Amino acid sequence: MAAGKIPGLESYRIDRVNYGRSPRATDYPINDRVLEAFRNFVRKDQALRLQPAQVDSDLEFVKLRLREEIVTAAYGADAGQRVLLESDPQVLRSMGVLPDAKRLAESVRNGTPISFNFKPLRRWFRRAAPPLAEEDEILV
Repeated sequence: MAAGKIPGLESYRIDRVNYGRSPRATDYPINDRVLEAFRNFVRKDQALRLQPAQVDSDLEFVKLRLREEIVTAAYGADAGQRVLLESDPQVLRSMGVLPDAKRLAESVRNGTPISFNFKPLRRWFRRAAPPLAEEDEILV
């Protein structure tokens, strides 16, 4: 695709790597035409041992990895990694709690208690202790 040899996807042709540019959400979208070209590639290349049904069963992952590959070809490895990080649930969650971490550090330094209002991620761990009186609030 990056070579510009797939009919209808010439706009995805990449002549040279443009290092230092951050990818925008509108850069190299993975649309139905791109997915169909990938399915055709999978059908033709039997050495991959991948079936189009497998592509369809994990479509969101396939879209993410295709976009990561084309952005890497266009803007370099750092930009490709950024595409992956922008969709990583752990990274997104940590970005949301960074302001709380800063407040916690300042609280410890100043010796003043602070309150964090958040809901714990129950699916990742089992509660060993009895539930808190106010589940949404933890006082430090």
